[in-house]
Amino acid sequence: KKPAAAAEEKEPAAVEAKPKKQSAAARLAAERMRAVAEAQARADAEEAERERAREEARRKREEAERAAEEEKERKREAKRVKTEQQKRDGTYRTKAQKAKERHARERLEQMVAAGLLPETALAAGAPPAAAAGAE
Repeated sequence: KKPAAAAEEKEPAAVEAKPKKQSAAARLAAERMRAVAEAQARADAEEAERERAREEARRKREEAERAAEEEKERKREAKRVKTEQQKRDGTYRTKAQKAKERHARERLEQMVAAGLLPETALAAGAPPAAAAGAE
């Protein structure tokens, strides 16, 4: 029974055995490996942060573009509604029509200034057709 008791005593001792001492070269190698692993972990974390920043910038840029497009569409719709209302009211004029009316008005003013028409024609806002027929 003594040999069995001795075996039981050795087993706990084996579990609590001190780690073997490392040589200086092995310690340096382990330290280098740890340093490399830490450097790699830092590099990975920095790359992940850069990627997150790029993704955030891309998301903000897309959001700004979307907001700008929505604003442009809102203005386009408001202009379309205004034009439709002017057409219903009969006050819509194209750029060419506005230019033609402006030239007729200028011609009327010139005629009044030259004394060909009374000033009441200008004050009454005679239609452009009347000014064109006076030539």
